[in-house]
Amino acid sequence: MPADLHVWAVPLRTRFRGLTVRDGVVVRGDAGWGEFSPFWDYDEQESLAWWQAAREAADDGWPDPVRDRIPVNVTIPAVDAESAHRLVLASGGCTTAKVKVAEPGQSLSDEMARLEAVRDALGPSGAIRVDANAAWDVDTAVARLFVLDRAAGGLEYAEQPVPSVDDLAAVRRRTHVPIAADESIRQSVSLFMWNQTNALIDGYDAFSGGKMPAIHAALSPPCSVDAVSAIMIGFALSASPA
Repeated sequence: MPADLHVWAVPLRTRFRGLTVRDGVVVRGDAGWGEFSPFWDYDEQESLAWWQAAREAADDGWPDPVRDRIPVNVTIPAVDAESAHRLVLASGGCTTAKVKVAEPGQSLSDEMARLEAVRDALGPSGAIRVDANAAWDVDTAVARLFVLDRAAGGLEYAEQPVPSVDDLAAVRRRTHVPIAADESIRQSVSLFMWNQTNALIDGYDAFSGGKMPAIHAALSPPCSVDAVSAIMIGFALSASPA
């Protein structure tokens, strides 16, 4: 184990994935800093990939940048419509919003109101994505996405509406809303299987164990990739766009 490890914990203003505190470890190596911050419900295999990505950043560093500006989205938690509207306006000019849905205890009407508020704040040219964190079954996902797409005035895509790669493919065949994979692609076999559908990957390099596995997954065969975060601090947030 490296000696230069530091634990961090940051309180969250809004509950996210059931959490009120986001925490992790940063490690310093020859090339700089890396961040290890898997969620507590991740198993050893998933967490190992995050550790490998942290060590790669600390020991090897990142590739040379090819651009000096990258657009980002604002993430809207499962909040009421008024709060959702306010968060978009306070985002510093983001033109894309990722909106959390499928929150336990909330209704379809709650989700519709949230999306309508986000659309109003973004305007007609903004892009809206929804993220269900694998909470639905196939039939529920197909039915919900039809309604939510209308409420949003059009969805850019839906992230991980159902748990498995097979279910994602089934949803994709039954809806016009593009589908993105997140939780289901943390193992290389799933990455390969998902790529066969020519769909979108939402990827953070920690999911794959570092930049090279992530690049390989995106190119074998080629597919669209969005770099995403998981409520991390600056070291890991810099890794995906790098």
